[in-house]
Amino acid sequence: MKKMMSFALGAAAACAPAAAQCSMCRNAVAAQGAADTFDRAILILLVPAVVMFSSVFIFACRCGSSDRADDAKPPEGWHEGTVD
Repeated sequence: MKKMMSFALGAAAACAPAAAQCSMCRNAVAAQGAADTFDRAILILLVPAVVMFSSVFIFACRCGSSDRADDAKPPEGWHEGTVD
């Protein structure tokens, strides 16, 4: 279900024109008539940023969810204040 929802959302985002253009860019593109190309370029440049951010987020979630209670315990046979 989640894959289907993300696919539908991605398809809708790919079909819709990118509304995140600044006013100067929008005017320059409208004068040249290359709005479709500019919208496609915005979406293409968005993909690597989203992939990098999501991979770092997934990596952080997977590494941070492990039980680290065992790491906080001192090794067996270790006593504070003793020097070997």
